[in-house]
Amino acid sequence: MSTSPQTLNSEAQVRAVAHALWVEEGMPDGRAEAHWLKAIEIVSAQAAETPVAVTSKRKASAPAAAPKKAAAAAKKAAPRKRG
Repeated sequence: MSTSPQTLNSEAQVRAVAHALWVEEGMPDGRAEAHWLKAIEIVSAQAAETPVAVTSKRKASAPAAAPKKAAAAAKKAAPRKRG
């Protein structure tokens, strides 16, 4: 039985989160299963929030509003000339 790289990565993430939870709680004995299950919930929620990469041959266009907002913010922040 082979394990996919994605499964190994997910398990490594769950392991790291479970360890962090264990340390946060003061490294108590007998809470491994609770930490593991909570870590699965956390990693699953993070995976659900992560956008899926677009696999289209066309390049994704950047939102047009971003440069306009940045320019407006820079204009407001720029010092005004007094004359």
